[in-house]
Amino acid sequence: MKNAYSAKLQERVFQTSGTIFTHYGQVVLGWIVSGATISKKRQTNWDLLRSLSMFMVVVVHTAAYLPQISESFALPRAVSEAAIICNPVFFMLSGYFALTPLKCSLKEYYLKKVSSIVIPILLYSVILYVFTSWGSLGLGGYVSFAALIFFGWWWFIPALIPCLLLSPFLHQAFEGLDDRWIVRLSVILAVIYVWGALYHVLDYVAVAIERPGLSNLLTMATACVPTVLVSSYFPVFCFGYLYRRLTRILDPSKKKLISVFSLLAIAATFVFAGLGVGRDDPNQLWVIAAFGLFFLFERVRIPEGAASRIVVWAAKRSYSVYLFQGTTIAIIADLVYTQMVFGDVALLPLPVVFAIWMLFVLLSYLLALLIASVLDPLILEKIQKLFNSLVVRRSKNIAARDIGK
Repeated sequence: MKNAYSAKLQERVFQTSGTIFTHYGQVVLGWIVSGATISKKRQTNWDLLRSLSMFMVVVVHTAAYLPQISESFALPRAVSEAAIICNPVFFMLSGYFALTPLKCSLKEYYLKKVSSIVIPILLYSVILYVFTSWGSLGLGGYVSFAALIFFGWWWFIPALIPCLLLSPFLHQAFEGLDDRWIVRLSVILAVIYVWGALYHVLDYVAVAIERPGLSNLLTMATACVPTVLVSSYFPVFCFGYLYRRLTRILDPSKKKLISVFSLLAIAATFVFAGLGVGRDDPNQLWVIAAFGLFFLFERVRIPEGAASRIVVWAAKRSYSVYLFQGTTIAIIADLVYTQMVFGDVALLPLPVVFAIWMLFVLLSYLLALLIASVLDPLILEKIQKLFNSLVVRRSKNIAARDIGK
């Protein structure tokens, strides 16, 4: 998929990136430095977690460019797997904010999701198609391009949409559980996910010491005690609600312990991935790490000022950054690894190779953030505003007339 992007982007890299940085850099910088107000109700700790997770998405998609420095430890895979906790974090954040009481009708809720989720992918898929395929545009070409990215780079969206469709009903169901049942459910889920992580480690050891009988016994055990409830991110989405309830129930010492486990899970993910230990998708260790990070970040406070404005600015653009990061990675990769602006990277000293990779990651993220910061207010927000005024408001008026009858 990276090659498919890169081939089409090569001719457009220098002029496009240069124009974007030169023309719009001061606009974005001015907003950060200015006294733009931030809602007092906005929780910047979750904005920070969202922004850092979006940066980790870029790390995941660029880790393949890291050098393989050991035959016994796959460094690129280890970095990618450790960073991929961003996936469960995003699903949990989505569940945390979506699994709340409806403040509007169900129809209006769905229309708002069309505005916030569907319109951006329609708009930016067209823009990316025009950018990458200029000179050979066509409806069939667009459909093929959209299918490529929608089920490739943008896989997160079709995985999230069913969760959002069900969230009003899930909230009603979860609200029927009192605190004791929430704790019981959380304990059962914790046991299943810890067992899932442990199973893969034990199975790896059994294979390494050539004990096929032990491996078969472990496999049989998973038939009695499952390693996952549902092989998807749907339970992780629901964990966002469980966190909301548990944070009011658990005492500080338990929260701190869960936070420590999250850091250990990240470290374990890095080591096990490098060694080649098997995993499920989502990896149980990712989920454990993400859940603990919520308890860690609930204690984070960002002082008002430039720092909080930067965090909020980056967080608000995270969805659009996600839509653009595949393309910006291809642009910067073409500059660094194909055009070789730093020379043949493979021939450079190892510390320099790592420094160039980190620069590659940072530039890929910043370019996507810059493009999103320009196009969101320039085009996307205007289309969303028009949609909301024509469709959402009309839906409200119809509902009001029906009530009046």
